[in-house]
Amino acid sequence: MTCARRTQAAKANKAMTRPVKSPAGFWALISLFYVAVLVGCGQHNQEYLAKIFNRKVTVDDFKTRYLRLLQMTSQRDNLLTRKSVLDALINEEMLLFHARQSGLEKEERFKKEVEAITQQALLEAHAKHLVNTRVKITDADLRNAFVRLHTEISARHLYAPTEDEARALYARLQSGYTFEELAAMTFNEPELSSNGGYLGYFTLGDMDPAFEETAYNLKIGEVSEPVKTAYGYSIIKVEGRKTNPLITEHDFQKRKNRIEKYLRWVKAEQEAKKYAGEVAQSLRFQFNQAALRFLLHQITGADDSSYARRNGQIESDFKYHDLSLAETLVQFEGGEWRLEDFLKASAFTSARQRKLIKNEDRLKQFIQGLVVREQLLKKAGDLNLQKQESVQETINKETKNYTLKRMREAIVDTVNVPERAMRERFEKFSERYYFPEEVNVKEILVDSEKLGKELIQKLRKGENFSELARRHSLRQWAAERGGELGFAPRGKYGALADTVFSLKPGELIGPLPTERYYSIIQAVGIKEKRPKNFEQAKDEIRQELLWDWQRKALQSCLDAWRKESKIQVNEKKLQTLTFSNPSSS
Repeated sequence: MTCARRTQAAKANKAMTRPVKSPAGFWALISLFYVAVLVGCGQHNQEYLAKIFNRKVTVDDFKTRYLRLLQMTSQRDNLLTRKSVLDALINEEMLLFHARQSGLEKEERFKKEVEAITQQALLEAHAKHLVNTRVKITDADLRNAFVRLHTEISARHLYAPTEDEARALYARLQSGYTFEELAAMTFNEPELSSNGGYLGYFTLGDMDPAFEETAYNLKIGEVSEPVKTAYGYSIIKVEGRKTNPLITEHDFQKRKNRIEKYLRWVKAEQEAKKYAGEVAQSLRFQFNQAALRFLLHQITGADDSSYARRNGQIESDFKYHDLSLAETLVQFEGGEWRLEDFLKASAFTSARQRKLIKNEDRLKQFIQGLVVREQLLKKAGDLNLQKQESVQETINKETKNYTLKRMREAIVDTVNVPERAMRERFEKFSERYYFPEEVNVKEILVDSEKLGKELIQKLRKGENFSELARRHSLRQWAAERGGELGFAPRGKYGALADTVFSLKPGELIGPLPTERYYSIIQAVGIKEKRPKNFEQAKDEIRQELLWDWQRKALQSCLDAWRKESKIQVNEKKLQTLTFSNPSSS
């Protein structure tokens, strides 16, 4: 397929969304779009190293990319690497030129993304303005952070997605439940469910800032109330603390600047959240319960028109319902939102955020976050932040990145790995493709070696393993299945793998010590390692080969475009540029 045909075919690709790491909710929406970015502006060098069409690769463009590469890879400056970086920048300019030629910028999808980029740039600029006026870092702050940097804390925690659930867990702790018991009930992750939520040792910058702040202020053995983090709520218990006593004023002065940057980032995020919370409180939200329930049904409904099944896009046919798009959804100080206002605003959030709206409280948080975001954008407009050079630079940079991403996708997303190539690889490396050896076991997990020994004696006398597992095992999800863990490969069993895989079906062993717990294990069945045929290995082979075929397709397009283009490279300037590799401190 030609480059032109590839870019045409890509116009039918699925819609792009902005990636989000944190769950849906009020603070997630704010933190996504309202993060302080503290950057400085310097003098610009507009001399060019290359000309492509009517575009230039300037000395500044090159230096920014090249110095970042040297810093990240610890490479030394050399001419070969200089040429490689310049080639990459030339390739980007060709992709941008052909994006304009293909009419990409006229697409509604592209316009919507640029609008989202613009909103984010304005919110970041407003956050920076806020930081400059509200965030102060004192010498005492720096010294306290320096001590924390040399202090390791070990802790365990219990997690809940909502405050009500976290409060319920905290009440259970207060009534006598242990972390071990509650972790086994609440965590899906095997390690945390079996070790009482134990996280091991961490230090400054390793954890969520709110989690970290609470942990450092707890005494050994002390338990916190529920703490709001970016991911939900945690109840924290500090288990240990280790401080390096050999820290000096020289060490502090050496690391002072880096610590200040970290603290400014943390405090900026905290201040942004605090300010957004103040805005939210001042708005005095009042929801139309009928409209809210209707909207929640559209989002969480199980039918084919549901929000989640259509990748988070609400396109419900309102004419079949009593409510219209003009129905008021929420009123707040100074305004209101109708259902159609919500639909427009939610288009600038991610599918992952929207899919995590599972109940009325989450939906309210989601809507409040969107309204607050709108208010913050208005405040940014009132300050004329859109006219700042740094804001325009951010918009241009992110729009360029998005354009490059779309163009690369336009080329590589239409690539198919030929079956011939997959068969050739299978025939050459058939021994690589197999189903690994797996074992299925039943387990009873207990926190006492004495209890473990009592239970294994009962089992050896003929008592039913499944019944004992249901009554005694701390791994609740397995206990409900009579202790059965299901077939799993060696990697699942960690240090116990050799022991577990040596058992014959029906054989018992234990109690085996694991971290803070004891396991009694009975083998149920074994699946031997067995080879895959071509059809069974096909998807695995396709994924192995796909990246290389996509890379070749992209390079083929770029090579073809280079032959059609007049490219001028200032070789002398490239060779004589002088700069030093920036310090990593």
